[in-house]
Amino acid sequence: MEVKRHGEQGWVLQRSNRLFREGGDWFFAVRHGVDQGPYTNEMEARLALREFIEEQLQFEYRLTAEL
Repeated sequence: MEVKRHGEQGWVLQRSNRLFREGGDWFFAVRHGVDQGPYTNEMEARLALREFIEEQLQFEYRLTAEL
């Protein structure tokens, strides 16, 4: 069962795992852009993904605050 994100209503579609390993290095995929990496291990990639998401949320918040 998928958990709903903040603000989601109705059915939640299955989400793919953003983290993946290629050639011994770790990466994470983003919807609109180039995959991010390489990272030396999964934990490093997870931390970078978390930071990326937080930066995106802050950017969106600033945009909506300016409206």
